Amino acid sequence: MIIWLGYSPAVEAQNPLNSASDAQQYLNRGIEHIQHQHYSQALEALNQAIQLDDTLAEAYGDRCFTSIQLGNYQPAIKDCLQATRLEPDGINTYLHLGIAYYRSGDLTNAIAAYDYLIEHQPDAVLGYYNRGLAYSELQEYTKALADYNQALSHTQALEEAQLAEIYIDRGIAYLMSDQIGEARANFSQAIGYDATNPRAHYNQACACRRQGNTEAALQEFSATLALNPDHAQAYFNRAMLRQQQGLYAGAIADLQAACKCFTQQGNLAASRHTLALMEKLQQWLLSSEIQIIA
Repeated sequence: MIIWLGYSPAVEAQNPLNSASDAQQYLNRGIEHIQHQHYSQALEALNQAIQLDDTLAEAYGDRCFTSIQLGNYQPAIKDCLQATRLEPDGINTYLHLGIAYYRSGDLTNAIAAYDYLIEHQPDAVLGYYNRGLAYSELQEYTKALADYNQALSHTQALEEAQLAEIYIDRGIAYLMSDQIGEARANFSQAIGYDATNPRAHYNQACACRRQGNTEAALQEFSATLALNPDHAQAYFNRAMLRQQQGLYAGAIADLQAACKCFTQQGNLAASRHTLALMEKLQQWLLSSEIQIIA
C-alpha cells in the first residue's frame, strides 16, 4: 500500500469564476473536491485553474495527485514535472512524482524521485517507505529492508493502520529473503496494530506454511477469509493444506470458492488451473473410495 499525504482545510469556493485572478479560487475548489474524494470534479476545477494561470505550481501538483487517483499516470508524471520546474523546492511534489512513476511501472525514476525527496527531507517516512516498495518490486530486499527500517524510525505522525502496512511490507521483504522468523515477527506486529488487516493475516499464514506450521497457517488463512471473503489465493492455499491433512470435503469447498473468486476477478488462467485441480481430486477420491472428511 502507498500512503498518501493529506491536504490542508478546504477553502469555500465562489461562483461564478471566469478571470485570471480567479485561478486561486478554482484551485481551492479542486482541493475541496479532493478532500471529498470527488476526483473527476477536482480534475475539472484544476484544469480551469491552470487554464487561467499556468504558473500555479500547486495546481499542477494537485492535478498530478488527482490523475494518480484516477489511474492516469502519464498525465500525472507530466504535471508533477511541471510543478517541480515551477517550484523546485516543493518537496512533497517529489513524493507524488515517485508514486506516479511507481504506478506506471517505471521503478528507476520512482526511486530517483524518492532519492531527491529523502535528500532534502531526511525524516520523510513516506519517501523511505515508498522507495522500499520500489526496491521490493526489483527484488532488492536488502535495500528495501534498510528503507523500511528508516521509515519505522520516523513514525510519530503515522496512524496505527499505516504502521501496520509498513510492518507487513517489511515482513514480506524478510519472507522473500528466507528470514521466516523475522517475517512472522513483523506480521505479528502488523496484526497488533490492525487486527482487521487481511493482508497481515494472509502473509502470516504464508510464513507459517513456510515454517511447516500447518495448524497456524490454516488459522491465519481462515482469519484472512473472515475479513475478506473474496480472497481467492487464501481459499486456494487453504485448500492445499486441507488436502494434505486429508480434509478432502473442505479442500474441495475451498477450491470451488477459489475458482469462483478467480473468475470474478478476471483471472481465468488461475480459475482453470484451480478447476482442473479440483476435478483431479474428485476423480482420485472416486477411484480410491476414500471416505471424505470435512
